[in-house]
Amino acid sequence: MKLKMITPPASMPVTLQEAKDFFRVIGTDEDDEITRVIKMATEQAEIITNRQLNIATYEGYLDAFPVSVKIPKPPLVSVQKVEYIDVNGSAQAFTDYLVDELVEPAVIQFNSTPTDVRDEINSVIVTFQCGYTEVPASIQSYVLNAALTRFENREGEVVGTITDSKFAANARKLLDSYRVIPV
Repeated sequence: MKLKMITPPASMPVTLQEAKDFFRVIGTDEDDEITRVIKMATEQAEIITNRQLNIATYEGYLDAFPVSVKIPKPPLVSVQKVEYIDVNGSAQAFTDYLVDELVEPAVIQFNSTPTDVRDEINSVIVTFQCGYTEVPASIQSYVLNAALTRFENREGEVVGTITDSKFAANARKLLDSYRVIPV
């Protein structure tokens, strides 16, 4: 499934104020830099875990209807719609499917296949929301610690340095139980 983010998250796993309190920063002079390192740490956590941390909306593209498909970026909030492009090039709604939310990543089981699906790439579009309504505490802790490490070492920041590997050896353990196999 090829993905396109339609609506990005409205928030981050930790707020600017939570990070400033954790970093022990007073004032607003460093707000832009703190926001930047929170975003970096969030992206890193999402890559490591293969999850969407805060709620976002995606379109997933398939070239045909499979029997079933795993929905990437758990946790799944909802499948908003499934559409396909018919032989005339028009988008058609498709509703003959079930969603198994008890597995992670969630799975869509297609009960039938329309006979008028256009034979081309990206002819099936699944629109879904995924992410946490409340990001787990250990993921938030990782984001805070990763952001703090980047914030404190920004002058000499080079990924792969001793500082980075020391951090990686300890803080990434916070994410271990949240890792999912990429879809």
